Amino acid sequence: MVSWGRFLCLVVVTMATLSLARPSFNLVDDTTVEPE
Repeated sequence: MVSWGRFLCLVVVTMATLSLARPSFNLVDDTTVEPE
């Protein structure tokens, strides 16, 4: 079983990645909608 320390670290890294990636995805969506 994975230790809680590693699990929490993985969760924190995942959440940080998602929060940083959201603006990029929003920009991509806006750019995709523009031509239409």
